[in-house]
Amino acid sequence: MEAAGLRPEDQGFFWLDNIGFQNLERVADYLFERLEGHTGVLCYNDEVAFKLIQMAQKRGIEIPEDLSVVSIDNSNLADICPVPFTSCFHPKLLDPAGNLQAGIPLCPPEGDAGTGMVATNSVGVRTGNISAGTSVFGIVVLEKDLSKVYPEIDLVTTSAGDLVAMAHCNTCTSDLNAWVNIFDE
Repeated sequence: MEAAGLRPEDQGFFWLDNIGFQNLERVADYLFERLEGHTGVLCYNDEVAFKLIQMAQKRGIEIPEDLSVVSIDNSNLADICPVPFTSCFHPKLLDPAGNLQAGIPLCPPEGDAGTGMVATNSVGVRTGNISAGTSVFGIVVLEKDLSKVYPEIDLVTTSAGDLVAMAHCNTCTSDLNAWVNIFDE
C-alpha cells in the first residue's frame, strides 16, 4: 500500500487474532461500532473472516455490498462460506520446530499478538507486553470492561476470555528503516 502512496490511518484498524476469535461475540458490539463507516476488513485468518461474515449478516450488513472481507490463510473456509471471500496465503511460522517456551522475556517477531502474549506469559489480569516489529503495539489484560469505546484501543481477549486492551500502530520498523537508510546515504 505504501508503494502506491496509500497510508491507512491507525484508528481504522481493529486487531483480532485467534485468541480474540474465541470470544468474538463478547467484543461484537465494540467491533461493529469500530467498523461503522468502513467498506472493507482484513481478517487475521479464515476462521475470523467466516465468523465475522456470519455476525455481520445477522446485523443486516451485506457482504460484499456493504463490507468487503479479505483474509490471510487460504483455507477451504473461504470456498465453503455461504458468501465466498478472498483469502491470501499465510507466511510460514518462525518457529517450525516448536522450540519457543512460555514465559520468555522476549518473543521473536511472529505477527500474532496472541502468540506473543502466551510466549511472554502476558495472559493474566494486570499483565501486558509491548511488541515492536513492522507494526508496534502494547497490550494490557484488563481487570474490568472499559467504560466506553476508545477509537485508539482495540479489544481482544485471552483464551480464557479476559478482555485485553491493545494500542496498535501499523508502522514501526518500516519507518525506522527508512530513516536509517537516509543516514546511510
